[in-house]
Amino acid sequence: MRRFIFLALISLIIMGAVFLFGGEFAAPVPGGSAAGGGGGAGEPYFLLYRAMELAGARVTRGDLHYWAELAPEREALTAPRLEAQADGLLWRLAPRFVPAAASTRVERGFCPPADGDAPLPDPAAVLPAYILVERAGELYPGGHLRLLLQGLEAKEERAVHLFLTLREEGEARRLGELARRLPAVLELAPRHSNLTFALTGRLPSTLDSDAMEALAREVAGKLGARQIESVREEFMVSVTGYTPLLKGKRGDTLPVNLNLALRRDDSGGTIFWVGTPLIPGMY
Repeated sequence: MRRFIFLALISLIIMGAVFLFGGEFAAPVPGGSAAGGGGGAGEPYFLLYRAMELAGARVTRGDLHYWAELAPEREALTAPRLEAQADGLLWRLAPRFVPAAASTRVERGFCPPADGDAPLPDPAAVLPAYILVERAGELYPGGHLRLLLQGLEAKEERAVHLFLTLREEGEARRLGELARRLPAVLELAPRHSNLTFALTGRLPSTLDSDAMEALAREVAGKLGARQIESVREEFMVSVTGYTPLLKGKRGDTLPVNLNLALRRDDSGGTIFWVGTPLIPGMY
């Protein structure tokens, strides 16, 4: 009986591995390939690097966008407080980071009195409508960072929003690893948050729209995507779908957590994007 239970457990483990990493995912990624951060299936965005390999594309850039609504402190929002908070977040990301550019913008607003002849209040005595602190610079060689911390105050309600953009040129190996650790590294307990990760690559061959759509659908299918939909133009194709192998989803009607896009490159070849849950920005 114990032997039967043991064999049953082994069978369940094998079946689970086939479900999660079956087919194309089962084979380990060769060393030095585009799957950065060691290339193992346990890496956070392994499937995006795997999509690049399945398409035959060379990764040229990685982009990470992180938004979080933070719980504000009890004290009134001020530019020095937000600057200190922004610098504390940067120190957690990289203790040796020195911003190449730093700026603070403070805008104050107030409601005019009902009587148009009444004197306007002193803007300096009115709470700011919002305070925006910006930090930008090189996080590490090849990795560029832009951090925005926005404090809002209206009707005795306070909110602090964090906008973090990271870009790494090349294979973006370090960026893929950082994406997995980002919430823990920042030591945040946000009310709400959202993280978008995308890779840009290049195919040496020039594809027409039929070939681009066929390739995107083939790669999405090999990644276990379901409910695949596509949008086509003459020189661009965008494909979305949902795969249970990626966390998170968007979409008003159908769930979406995988987005692939291809566009003909003016200098020859084809540009290939893949992102989760959606590709940020223009393509």
